[in-house]
Amino acid sequence: PLAFEPPPASRPAPPDRVAPGLPQAPPMIGPLATLRDPGPPEIVPPPAPAPAPAPPAPIEVTPAPAPAPEIDPATVSIEQFAAISAEIAEEREARADVLRRHELTARTFAEVERRCSRVLAEEASRGEHDERTKYDRSYVAVVEGFRGPIKPDEHARILASLVRGQAHAVLDELEIQRPALMPILRAWAKSAAGATGAGAGALDALNAFRGTKRT
Repeated sequence: PLAFEPPPASRPAPPDRVAPGLPQAPPMIGPLATLRDPGPPEIVPPPAPAPAPAPPAPIEVTPAPAPAPEIDPATVSIEQFAAISAEIAEEREARADVLRRHELTARTFAEVERRCSRVLAEEASRGEHDERTKYDRSYVAVVEGFRGPIKPDEHARILASLVRGQAHAVLDELEIQRPALMPILRAWAKSAAGATGAGAGALDALNAFRGTKRT
């Protein structure tokens, strides 16, 4: 009898191959799904580099004010010295600002002050008053430029305050700087008496009063 040989068993199609005429195999799920080739990895482009920081803003450096030019102290007149002294005594500006406006340094003005004070003292020792009169008129003019003209009744109040010892209080009420007391009195006596002997006597009396107030 003939031997029976069973037909060879059919081999299953590979997962990604489908025999002709058969429907597409459903997608594999479960553990078998991991066996499939995942394909090449997705390449993620690197992040764009951060923009460079902006350069710091330049620092503005304010230049120091130029030093005041040196002036020969001998060229500063008695009238100029008086006017500058009155402006400083008003204390409406810092002393350094007043000197800078007049193109003077502290050292130069100190020399001006010594020279003018010496001139006035030497003149007084000779019994003369010309330079002192120039000084007083210039000083009072600056004071009146700040607060207005000193009226006759205000002169009278100032004179009366000398007797009562209240000169400073009256000057404060009249808004007149205290260092202006003697220039005001001397200028008033000079203008009231003129260039006569009476005028000189009034000046001498005022200077004597000033000396007693210092002692």
